Amino acid sequence: MSDLHLPFSGPDRIRNILEAWKNELKDGTIVLNGDIMDNYAASFFAKFKTIPLVEEYLSATALVKLCLRYVDNVYLVRGNHEKRVGRMLHEKLPNDVCTILETDLMVRLS
Repeated sequence: MSDLHLPFSGPDRIRNILEAWKNELKDGTIVLNGDIMDNYAASFFAKFKTIPLVEEYLSATALVKLCLRYVDNVYLVRGNHEKRVGRMLHEKLPNDVCTILETDLMVRLS
């Protein structure tokens, strides 16, 4: 699955897709191929609403857990939207602080 941009893709839609393909997925692998999260709050573009980063992260962890109900392996591929949080933190925090913090949410998801 690619370009889900959570939380903009609803969990029901994703669950319906997984349910429809469950026989084909049995004992298989799902690849979440980039832009799993939108990281809207870390975007430089104009924003029209507030979406907390923690909400997006929790949506992504729920997605990984959901996928693991259907398959044994889930692989995460980093997209350009997953880089937004690290870039934002590196711009706002001193380098020594970023060095000791894990600024990559994809690492936390895995």
